[in-house]
Amino acid sequence: MRNTEERIRLLRERAEQLQRRRDRRLTACVGAVCLMLFFGLVGVIRQLTGQVSDVAGNSYTGSSLLSGRAGGYVLLAVVAFWAGVLVAVLLREYRRRTHKNECGGSGK
Repeated sequence: MRNTEERIRLLRERAEQLQRRRDRRLTACVGAVCLMLFFGLVGVIRQLTGQVSDVAGNSYTGSSLLSGRAGGYVLLAVVAFWAGVLVAVLLREYRRRTHKNECGGSGK
């Protein structure tokens, strides 16, 4: 038979194992979302600028911002900035809640 201390230890180990699994799954999902956003933004840049990169790659130089279609770049930069801020805030809140749970707080 197991005593109470042993049961509590096993319970805590299992909870930590489940938390690690949840964290790995969340990290994988966030990584997948970031990749999709990256490729989506590349597609949006190509659509907004109407440019297709040639072999030398001259179409993506700094002088391309001087064209009349530079508004797309500015819009895309603002959207990308706010997406980054949103992800940072969500991850910070997630870490704060998990830290509270580890310290015995309510997590709310």
